[in-house]
Amino acid sequence: MCRAKIPVEIMAEKDTASSKASLPGSQQEPSSVVHRTNVASGENAGIKINLMIDSISNASVDVIVNSSNEELQLDSGAVSKSILNAACLEIQDECNQKYPRGISTSEIAITKGYCLKCKNVFHLALRSWDKNSSDSILANLTQIMTICLEEAERMGAKSLAFPILGAEMKYPIEKLPRTMYEAVKNYLDQKSSQIKDVYFVVLPEEDTEIVKKFREYLLKTEEFHSKDTASPNPSLPGPQQKAAPMTPRTNVASGENAGIEINLMTDSISNASVDVIINSTNKILQLNDGSISKFILNSAGPQIQDECNQKYPQGISTSEIAITKGYNLKCKNVFHLALPPWDENSSDLILANLTQIITTCLENAERMGAKSLAFPIIGSGVLKYPIEKLPRTMYEAVKSYSNLNSNQIKVVNFVVFPPDKEIAKKFNEYFQEILANGSAA
Repeated sequence: MCRAKIPVEIMAEKDTASSKASLPGSQQEPSSVVHRTNVASGENAGIKINLMIDSISNASVDVIVNSSNEELQLDSGAVSKSILNAACLEIQDECNQKYPRGISTSEIAITKGYCLKCKNVFHLALRSWDKNSSDSILANLTQIMTICLEEAERMGAKSLAFPILGAEMKYPIEKLPRTMYEAVKNYLDQKSSQIKDVYFVVLPEEDTEIVKKFREYLLKTEEFHSKDTASPNPSLPGPQQKAAPMTPRTNVASGENAGIEINLMTDSISNASVDVIINSTNKILQLNDGSISKFILNSAGPQIQDECNQKYPQGISTSEIAITKGYNLKCKNVFHLALPPWDENSSDLILANLTQIITTCLENAERMGAKSLAFPIIGSGVLKYPIEKLPRTMYEAVKSYSNLNSNQIKVVNFVVFPPDKEIAKKFNEYFQEILANGSAA
């Protein structure tokens, strides 16, 4: 797929108005937003990314994104307070009625805009910053922005305004411009979007360093050159065939994390005896392509391919999973995923996507009542993900999920195919390091 420049605009104080798409609920007429200075231009699915210096409560867009808290108490935090004050108290009432238990850090709450110049507000709650889990936290930021874009797309929105997410929670300023920009860019690279404008909104009273960092980064995007890339329910359905004895496994390391035991095992993943096996395949779900997928297809039987064809005739994106029965495998379900190929120029984004898809697998397994999962070493085959980056990324994804959820999942196995000795060595070294540092508990 060919990726071209994303148009970037930097905006100063108020002047011009923007258009709005048709979304649920009647809103007041939009008033003027801000004057724009066009400092870079290009095409990427027709979307412009704009830097805007103003209160986000003044934005005239289809969707305003609010950085709030898990309890959805909108009177806490500068961004949320400004939205509450401008929207009127009905917005808090709607949060209380629709989301009495609040939201998690991987969910959004959707309300009307009321007195704001938008049709809807998407409320999210970010994780607190912890430098020991920085990769996982930034991956969560990417994931939640993607969720906002996906929901806006489904609702027919053409424009969104994001505050500088994490700025109030002491996220390192130098990491935010790239993380937020790349989240939007990656979303656009994956699909043809009707969204036309995305605004990153900096409060005028916020540290001028934030403005400087975003301005510098967005101006650099003029240097972004085109590049070709290629890419290769509630209950667990049963019944399943009786499990045959497993091939002997080598359990070389294990640890405890919030009740989840993470194991490194050497075997074919098609031999795993767990509730859910994860299959790394391709976007069109042709299971006879790729060594892991072939093993799973051969062991499960052709019914698994038939179910993929029937339930997912258009395949899946790199941020989705397909769920089938396990058939002749020693599992109840198989979760099929498709990763993007490795690209050194988008390494942070690709690893964030890996974290996100592991989290998606865990969330779905939890909802379906699963207690154990087996993951292959995702990305290590033809996709050419650097082996040295995989142990930490996969482990931290599970650890982060476990830390954030009171979960019923008890066991997660990372399964290395026996010939892959270098991969086994890297994972074993990382697990031993965790045990030595006492951070597995």
